[in-house]
Parts: sequence; C-alpha cells; structure tokens
Amino acid sequence: MLFINRINITNFRQYRNVSLTFDSSKGVFLFIGKNGMGKSNFLNAICWCLYNKQPFKFHDKAKKLLNEETAREKTQYEEVKVSIEVNIDNKLFLFQRTQRETQMSKFIVMSKQGEDWIEFPNPTVIVNNFLPESVSQFFLFDGEAVQNLYKGSYSDNLRDGVWKVSDVTLLDRASKDLSGTKDQLRKFVSKDEPDTELLESELSEFEKNRKEKEKLLGTLQKEIGESKGQSEEFNEELKRFSAFKHLQEQRDLLKRELEDANRRSETYQRQINDKLINIGPFWYIKNNLVQLAQKLNEVSKSGELPPKIKSTFVQEIIDSKKCICGTIVLDGSKESKCLHKLLADVEPLDNRSYLIEDKIEINSIIKDLQIGFQTEFKEIRERLAKERKRVEEIQIQLNEISEKLVKVPGHVGDIESTIRRLDDQIELGTQEIGATNSLIKQLDEKIIEYKSRLEKLNKESGKRKTEMKYLDFLEEAKDKVDYIREKLIIQVGKSVSSYTNEYFKELIWKKDEFQKVSFTEDFKVEIFKKGENLNSLEILSTGEMKVLSFATIKALAKLSGFNNVPVFIDGPLENLDKEVRTNFLEKLPDFMEDKQVFIFSLDSDLIEDFGKKHAQDGNFYRLTRNGVSLSTTIVPYV
Repeated sequence: MLFINRINITNFRQYRNVSLTFDSSKGVFLFIGKNGMGKSNFLNAICWCLYNKQPFKFHDKAKKLLNEETAREKTQYEEVKVSIEVNIDNKLFLFQRTQRETQMSKFIVMSKQGEDWIEFPNPTVIVNNFLPESVSQFFLFDGEAVQNLYKGSYSDNLRDGVWKVSDVTLLDRASKDLSGTKDQLRKFVSKDEPDTELLESELSEFEKNRKEKEKLLGTLQKEIGESKGQSEEFNEELKRFSAFKHLQEQRDLLKRELEDANRRSETYQRQINDKLINIGPFWYIKNNLVQLAQKLNEVSKSGELPPKIKSTFVQEIIDSKKCICGTIVLDGSKESKCLHKLLADVEPLDNRSYLIEDKIEINSIIKDLQIGFQTEFKEIRERLAKERKRVEEIQIQLNEISEKLVKVPGHVGDIESTIRRLDDQIELGTQEIGATNSLIKQLDEKIIEYKSRLEKLNKESGKRKTEMKYLDFLEEAKDKVDYIREKLIIQVGKSVSSYTNEYFKELIWKKDEFQKVSFTEDFKVEIFKKGENLNSLEILSTGEMKVLSFATIKALAKLSGFNNVPVFIDGPLENLDKEVRTNFLEKLPDFMEDKQVFIFSLDSDLIEDFGKKHAQDGNFYRLTRNGVSLSTTIVPYV
C-alpha cells in the first residue's frame, strides 16, 4: 500500500505556510478555489520537491519562487521548503527540498527507523522507486494536458507515452553505446588506409547530416501537428455558423478527397521510380542488348552453344552403367556407344555453358523492354497525370470556397482567414517535410554506398581481420537491440490499446453507442461507434475526447509499474458543458478507486455537490485568502 500522510509547503509562491495531514489512504481529496489561488502551483510544489521542476501553468511566471509576503518582510534567513511524507508498505519516507534565494536547492530523502529519521545517501534512487520523473506526467497532470493528448499529431504523443512506460532507457543507452563503439572501431580499422580514411570522414559527415535532417523533420512534424490542432479548433468554431455550414462541409469533403488524390499520386510516382530503377538502366542499352541477343541466337543456331545436357551428367551415367530410366548400359552396347558419342559432342562446349543463361536472361529483358515496360509505364503515367489534374481541380474549388467564406462580414471571415493562414503553413511545412524526406533518402543511399566501399576496401587490405569481425558483431548487436526495443514498444502499445478500450468503456456514459477503441501499430486511434462509417477521432465530441484521454492516461499509468501511486489532477472539467461535467463526475470516483486522488478545481455548485457526496470527512478543502493577504491558505470546506 502506498499513500501520502502529510504535505508541508513553506514560502513556495502563493503558499506561505500550509500543512496538510491526510488520514485516508484512498479516496477523493477535493480542493476548490478561484483562479490565481494556487491550484496549479500546488502541483508545481509537488514536482519541485521531487524533481526540481515546475511543469504546470501559473498566472505570473516572472514571480520569484519565494512567497511574496515573506520576500517583502526581508527576513534574514527566508527559505522555501516543501516536504512530502509518504507511507510505502508501512514504512515512512520523507522527501524534502529546500532553497534559499541566492543558492541552489538541496534535496534529501529520509526514512523513519524507530524514533529517528535517517537520511539516505542517494535520494534520486528512492525517488525513482517511488515515482520516476519519466512517468510522473501520468500521475500529476492538468486539464490542458488531458485536452492536448489527442490534438494535432497525437500519434507522436501516444508513442512517446508508450516509450516512457516501456522503460527502454537501458536499450536506448545500449544502442547508443554500440553505435559509438562501432564508429570508433571503424576509424581505428581505417586509419592506416588513406582512401579508407577519406571515405570514413565523408561517411561520418553524411551520418551527421542525416541526424540533423531527422531532427529538422521532427520539428517540422511537431509544428504541422500544432497547426493542424489549431485549424481543427477554428473549423469547429466555424461550423457553428449554420448559414455557411454547407460551404464548410463541402470544403471538408474536398480536403479528404485532396488527401486521397495526393496519396494516389505518391503511390503512382513511387511505382514509376521503382520501374526506372529496376529496368531503366537496360532501356539506355537496349540496342546493345538486341545486338548481343542476335549474336547469341546465331551462335546457338550454328551449334556453337552447348545443349542443356552437361558432360558431367553423361559421364556419371557411363560410370554407373545405369541410366536414370533404369536401363543397364553395358560396355560396347548400342546404348554405351550413343552415350560416348554424346559425351564427345558436349564436352568441348562445357566452358561456354554460361552463355545459355545469358541468352535466356537477355531475351527476357528485351521482351520486357519491348512489351511490358512501355505498356505499364505508359499506363502508370496516365494514371498519375489524371490524379494530378484532379488535385489541381480540387485546389481551385477549395480556393473558391475560401474566397466566399473570407468575404463574409464579421467573425466568420476572421476565422476563415486564420484557417487559410494555418492551411498555408501546413502546406508549406508538408512541402518542406517532403523535401527533407527526399534529402534523408539521398543521404541513406550515400551512407549505404560508402559503407559498401569501406567494407570492400577493408576486405581487400587483408588487415585487422579481428577488428573487422568485431565491427560486424557490433553492427549485428545494435540491430538486435533496436529490434528488441521496437518489438517491446509495439507489445506495450498493444497493452495500452487494450486497457484504453477497457477504461474508456468504464468511464463513458454512452456505453451502448461505442463498440471498441484500439490503436494501430503506428499509434493511430480507431473508434468503432454504432451508426458511424468513420472510425477516426472526428466522430468524438469534446467530452468524449476527454474521456478517451483520461482512459489512455490511466492505461499508461497502469503499465508504468507504479499504478498504486496517488494521482493529482488540476482542472479536470475545463471546456466541458454542464451535462458532460455531471456525467463525468458521476463516473470519476469509481474510475480511480483504491488510491488517493487529489482533484483541484474552480468552485461551482456542481463541484461542491460532488465534494459533499464523494469526499470523505476532512477530505474537502477550500483555497482562500484572509483579508488583504497575498498568501493562500487551505482550510476545510464548511
């Protein structure tokens, strides 16, 4: 069993002196207060104590860590201090961080042994056993984090969450170390060979350039994801204007059609590229191939090419004195004479047998060049031209619709202008992603080419064979580590998908409408809802999306290995209407049972009724200020 006994906050932002003791080891602990009272900073106090971080929003980021009233009094030894006393399997631990204004913070962890508190020499180890920072976001989070989980390029968020709970840090470090060792050894192997050393330098530059492009690609994808998220928000707002709803729906339909057309165009272009790579080089030497084929056919007709029967096969029959059909071949017999004559005919031509395969292969290539290649190439190019023309037509239609919406007076026109600006950003970003992917592909080809040349040079040199074997071992070991890591992430992803589906059905109030929630291997979400042809996130309302986010966070928390750690939630009801808030609150206590759940929220009649019903005696608090005080106090709700 794991639960928090006590939290003391001294001089931390709004909190000058707060001391809370919690008698219950599980259940809901509700804190209500107005904006600016310090709800987010309570969570920041917890994170600052454990990790020396403050990840949650607060109104004035310029304010110092030290409580303002304390700072004004100019006490000589003012100190910020946050202490958290935790019971872990009936053993008491105290996490405490202190900081004076001009000094670094000091963090200690103590354990109670008998009547004494004994300090641990390595506090980070104890924190990681309690709740590692890497997975803390699934136990301390706010409404904004819940809302943003499935915005924009959400699959990156899901993959990042799965990576964190998969605990593959050790495998990541092993892969990095193997790569570093391999690079060092490769330089050692090649240092005595000038050509090899030059290739090694150029290869290193290619690999460095590729990493930079990968980093740029990640930044671009993140920016596009954010722009798409903003565009989706503005589109939802635009849909509220019924007079222009048909234009918006028509535009959404055209956008989906545009995506399909672009996807098909890319597929046809890849097919053209593949054909050019496979058969293109032969096209440029077609005439030479035809001449060679004619010469081989002439040689074959004149009998200068061997038959398909090889001399070794004939000799084996003569030696064994038995044909494959079962006939006995005696010396001097008619059959024996025939076999010796055949052996005499084919044996001189054995050294030219390779020309038979060349003749067959060349004739096959010529046939492809004359018939299959031209026909298929023409068909694919026609399909590509058709799709590109359709893309142009759709773009024209989209521009016409946008012009109509922009000209609408008032708020709608402003929204449409913003959407167009965001769409332009997305388009430019997508183009840059395409160009970056193309550069990465070119660099990959160069890296493969240079590695092959290096390998050839090293083998030809005949030196450092042991080192070369070790180099191959490192390459293979890195590939296996990367493979295991990816398989582990995929397996954990499947478990997160399964638990998300289970928890979503527990928390959603429309149980009969939803059949299944699942993730694909590339972390796209599929929602199966009765009466809906689509299975994407678009079919979910804002409230249903928040339920999906809560279900996913709980699934990630469960698989993190720290499922019994208390949960802190700030503003879980943000951006929800009253009916959704009511349904959500009704399900929440059972959804997070058997642990302490600390909820911080704006005060309202609905949340107060929830607290009276679900928070046990002494577990319901109000954040307030006395008179002209700048500091927040936390008092029992009355």
